[in-house]
Amino acid sequence: MAKIRDVAREAGVSIASVSRVLTGTRQVSNETRIAVLAAAEKLGYRTNYLASALRRQATRTLGMVIPRIANPYFIALVQMIEESAQAQGYELLLCDSTDDTDTERRRVRALLSRQVEGIIIIPCDEKGSAETVREALREVPVVSLDRSIRGIAMDQICVDNRAGIIAIIDHLAGKARRRLCFVGARQTVSTARERMEAYREYVRELDPPSAGRIWLGEFTVEWGEQAADRILADGSPPDAVVCGNDLIAAGIIRTLRARGLDVPGDIAVTGFDDIELCRFVEPAITTVHQPLSDIGAEGARKLFARIEGTSAPPARVRIVPRLVVRASSG
Repeated sequence: MAKIRDVAREAGVSIASVSRVLTGTRQVSNETRIAVLAAAEKLGYRTNYLASALRRQATRTLGMVIPRIANPYFIALVQMIEESAQAQGYELLLCDSTDDTDTERRRVRALLSRQVEGIIIIPCDEKGSAETVREALREVPVVSLDRSIRGIAMDQICVDNRAGIIAIIDHLAGKARRRLCFVGARQTVSTARERMEAYREYVRELDPPSAGRIWLGEFTVEWGEQAADRILADGSPPDAVVCGNDLIAAGIIRTLRARGLDVPGDIAVTGFDDIELCRFVEPAITTVHQPLSDIGAEGARKLFARIEGTSAPPARVRIVPRLVVRASSG
């Protein structure tokens, strides 16, 4: 069985450097890290992480809980966190809460039982997730991404949902779209609530009746398809649909086209998030781009700072998104 000195000899570095790379206790150059990991892989060397953790009272492990692993937006965020974790010498344990607060609580407790040093969570309920997060905060640092939780003093990294919706409405107004409606999700998460509230408030200045044309369901393609049927059955269809996310927008476009309507000729459609799907739907979806690299990097930075013992006050960071105009809005 290969030993640490064998890895050091193969990589051409000191035993201390190998230890630093494999335990993540101190920073090393990227070249050294790559050389050591390649040598360890070649020789089949595996660190006894549990014994190392007991000696250091640290596991170099983070936990992450997301609402829906099937949603490509959340998976893109996971990738950003994974890259940051690896760069700092941490492993990431990923859990899916299935958008259920009871499942979320079990997942968080499972991560805590595995002695993670910190948790990043995308909460599944703005209020219902609060007690689970409070419980976790008593043991490890916790940072929320994308969605916020009311009444908790913790680092929360979100996009400026209001700014994104305003950019969409301004864009549609510039295309002479005045009769709008909004299709979003139920108001149990902050993103759904903030986007709907921004739409209702801002569109009132453009066309007061549009502020009342709101359909709420889920952040899914299936809900978008159902909502499109309801919109068409309303008797006086809008000339633009503002959607709470891209999955809803994709479902609406699919149903509108199946019913013989032209998008955007008859009805323009916009999304929110800018997932990969937007470029492949026909027509491609005009949407609000969330800077995932910025969101993920800031979330990881806040968590690592907490793990290292910073006493800075909890921060609520709002990152400004940008409008991406494609064919679905004309």
